[in-house]
Amino acid sequence: MCIDVIKGKTDPKQSVFTEGGSFFINGTTRFLNSLSEDERKKTRNVCNEAGYESVGLVPIRAGKHILGLIHVADHRENMISLKRILALEDIARQLGLAIQRVWAEETLRGSEKKHRAHLKQLVKERTSELAAANEQLHQEIKKQKKTEKALIQSEKKYHALINNASDAILVADRNGNLIDANKKAEKLFGYTRKELLTMNVAQIPPKKHLKSAMAKFKEVAQKGTGAYIDGLIQRKDSTVVPIDLTGSAIEYEGRKIFQAIFRDITERKKLEEEIQKIKKLEAVGVLAGGIAHDFNNILTGIMGNLSLAQLFAKPGESIFEAIQRALEASKHANQLTQQLLTFSKGGAPIKKTSSIAELIKDTASFILRGSQVKSESSFPDNLWPVEIDKGQISQVITNLIINAKQAMPDGGTIRIKAENATIQVNSDLPLKERRYVKIMVKDQGIGISQDYLQKIFDPYFTTKQEGSGLGLATCHSIMSKHNGYITVESERGMGTTFYLYLPASEKKAVKIKKISKKAPYVGHGKILLMDDEQDVIDAAREILIHLGYTLEIARNGAAAINLYKKAHAAGQPFDAAVLDLTIPGDGGGKDALKELLEIDPHVKAIVSSGYANAPIMAGYEHYGFKGVIAKPYEVNELSKVLHKVINNAKKPPLTM
Repeated sequence: MCIDVIKGKTDPKQSVFTEGGSFFINGTTRFLNSLSEDERKKTRNVCNEAGYESVGLVPIRAGKHILGLIHVADHRENMISLKRILALEDIARQLGLAIQRVWAEETLRGSEKKHRAHLKQLVKERTSELAAANEQLHQEIKKQKKTEKALIQSEKKYHALINNASDAILVADRNGNLIDANKKAEKLFGYTRKELLTMNVAQIPPKKHLKSAMAKFKEVAQKGTGAYIDGLIQRKDSTVVPIDLTGSAIEYEGRKIFQAIFRDITERKKLEEEIQKIKKLEAVGVLAGGIAHDFNNILTGIMGNLSLAQLFAKPGESIFEAIQRALEASKHANQLTQQLLTFSKGGAPIKKTSSIAELIKDTASFILRGSQVKSESSFPDNLWPVEIDKGQISQVITNLIINAKQAMPDGGTIRIKAENATIQVNSDLPLKERRYVKIMVKDQGIGISQDYLQKIFDPYFTTKQEGSGLGLATCHSIMSKHNGYITVESERGMGTTFYLYLPASEKKAVKIKKISKKAPYVGHGKILLMDDEQDVIDAAREILIHLGYTLEIARNGAAAINLYKKAHAAGQPFDAAVLDLTIPGDGGGKDALKELLEIDPHVKAIVSSGYANAPIMAGYEHYGFKGVIAKPYEVNELSKVLHKVINNAKKPPLTM
């Protein structure tokens, strides 16, 4: 390169040459390695052999002639900048002029008289050239200052952009040392910018993830390719945060740097976990709904016959008490089917505006009666009413209080608190922006280990020797179907706290009067019973005959329609029709009623189903039914519904 610079054979289009004909390079070894073997043989690499990595060659000119070179070199890389070469070119230009001036003076002394006129002209020319050179230098300095000003403005824009970015940004050198960080990075990692710039990327991931994270960093740093990582970072306070990381290696100011953009995905992970829980519940629901339906049909036969048998016994007799205990056991079994139905697609809540405070007080009092555990509750007078299915939410409160009670076998206090809460759009909770009632149930029990905390809402997960593992899964499903949320905080040995969020209602709560149990209503008339379960048919037949009715049986929709059509045509219509909602391979009660309404628009149909929470059971009137009865049912319930539908509840009922 020395010869090329001296001869002026330089190409300013190449990055190693300047417009002034100078040469500079900041890595001779890399430069030689980029050449082919033949090209290296043709190249004199004296500077590289001497160990110089940074080399600069600046020509010294006298007019159009090159008199020599200014040669600068350093054993380190990246020590010669364009700015330094341009400064040396100015010095070389001054040296050239000085040499020319010396030559002129020597010439003047040698032939002063002979060449005085010529010398004056030469000095004039050289003076003019010097003035022009000075002007050019002035313009270049002015241009350089303008460039520096633009660079400062560019850097200000760069820092403004990254500091206003919505994600955390870190910049590291090839060794992993952090060289820049934005405000979001300070917030995400919990360190100040000054602290971050003293750290290495190895201090970012948790220790157990360090090896894989550093391997990824080295891969990106070496190859320069971008990377997308779903991982974890560790904050200054040692908390671990899930993040999405987008990283890439780029060239900046002549060196390779690594830029990483971090996004906190804590809320996204929570939502993903919620979705997974819901999917698990839906999978269980397919099976649970069918089991609950069949079980309720069996319970209808059991409870129907038991309640009928009890009519023939007198209160106080041992047989009466035995039947009562069997009925109570059957009702407990029915509660289990209600839990199973919660998972099924038909488990939609039948909501009414209610006071949650009254419901919680009644439930807690009932569950804790006679135990060593007491409850302390706090409810403000202005607590908002809620839109809930009282049976389902009572089931949630029951499960939480039973769990709290079991966690304190030696006694203790359960603290229950409710308050009004307004959730904003930027809340950490996976809830819509609106008003909620927040409920806290806190115990003083043994607590839940962190290993189990994320699993407690999974179906069939339990650490108890006795238990179905459906309790908290049921709570989660019920809260989801109420557009609410349930979450938990616990620490081993420090107790457990559950939080419930229920959407508040704009309506006023309606107090429901308690109905005392009465004797069954007697009646008369002809009943059509459509059902495919023999246990249900046998129990219903005995109950209806005992109540004073006659009946005919249909095992599917087609048979029911045929019997009803014949009776209607013969002038001996049915007084009521009890239609099962679900019959395998058949349209069931809903489809059968459509045709019955065409035969008789005044048909008095009652829908019955083992899917007690099916939506049609809540809004039966919209489908043309006059009444509804959920399986399993007893004598009193069936007698009451029949009396109401047949007589339109206008006549006073007769009791047995």
